[in-house]
Amino acid sequence: MNVDRGYSIPTEETPQLRKLQGQLEAVLGQASLGLVLTDGDGGSLVNPVAAALLALPSGAGTAAQADAAIASRRATWRVHRPADMEAPYLDFSAHDGEYWELPGNRGLIQVECRPVPGSGTEGRLWIFTDLSPAWSLSLNLSQSVATLQVLNRELDREVKRRLDVEEQLREYNAELETRRRAVERRAVQSARLAELLAQEKKQLELSKQESDFLASHDLLTGLMNRRAFEQRLRLMIETDTQEHATTAVMFIDLDNFKTVNDTLGHDAGDNLLKDVASRLTGMLRDTDLVARLGGDEFVIATSHAEDPGPSGLRLLADRVRDTLQIEVPAAGKVIQVAATIGVAAAPDDGTTIEALLQNADQAMYVGKRHGRNTVVFHADLGRQG
Repeated sequence: MNVDRGYSIPTEETPQLRKLQGQLEAVLGQASLGLVLTDGDGGSLVNPVAAALLALPSGAGTAAQADAAIASRRATWRVHRPADMEAPYLDFSAHDGEYWELPGNRGLIQVECRPVPGSGTEGRLWIFTDLSPAWSLSLNLSQSVATLQVLNRELDREVKRRLDVEEQLREYNAELETRRRAVERRAVQSARLAELLAQEKKQLELSKQESDFLASHDLLTGLMNRRAFEQRLRLMIETDTQEHATTAVMFIDLDNFKTVNDTLGHDAGDNLLKDVASRLTGMLRDTDLVARLGGDEFVIATSHAEDPGPSGLRLLADRVRDTLQIEVPAAGKVIQVAATIGVAAAPDDGTTIEALLQNADQAMYVGKRHGRNTVVFHADLGRQG
């Protein structure tokens, strides 16, 4: 045992052994690790790093002093096992020994104790590795990651807020566009309405008779009513008499109109009546008269020159009947609507409104009794009798 150094050196001191011990002390003194070497004879050797850590003198000493300093630090500082250690980006499971946490969170020391075999009692080598920089870096990195996560969450919230604002802006722009289009439509409608009003005003100024339109026309079909028809027919008879023309009246009654009403309802019946009115006005001349007398009864008055005679009137009556062949769809089937027409012509069938209407009505009823969908001339009734 080398008493001067407090550490056992085998047997005889030789120059080689003294040189070796000097080299060992030089290595221990320059090592960056904290090293404490004790032998079984009670000696110890502490390098400067370990001396500063354990508050021991650097160099040779006794094993008891070294053990006491180590035990004091271990009792005072917080000690961790590798399995208990958790720190981001550091792997503690790869090392044996313990980890001492310096007070005030000033750092972390890895402590290892390894046996040192010798000729006598076994010694020990304590190794103290300062992990404070890595520990501090790990904590700082963990804090940075946490801060980055907070910033990312705030960024996500900001992005969501901006997306919400953009969505609200799109909705607002869409609403503005809708309002703009609505304003444009109202402007177009207003311009059109103004144009229609101007046209209507012009038409009212051109004819005073339009002021009593509702009083002289059927509201459903827009055709003349009975009163207006009789007034116009009287003028037609007077004119035809003067010009040697023939005035004829056709009394029209729809076939199967009641079936349409009963099967499809009054709305369908009204639509049918309007369709009939449209067909009649579309095929007749402007000089012809057409009116709705009520229900499904219509009447036509027409003026013809005497030269064509009855044949021209029969052709017109047949055309009217053909025009009123109407198919009305009804629940997988078709209701066939037709017309029975009675015709009376002046002067043979009468020269007055009353006579012409009555005789045309009589001829129509004869057609109803004989199968409908036909044209019956009142002049033929006498010849049939």
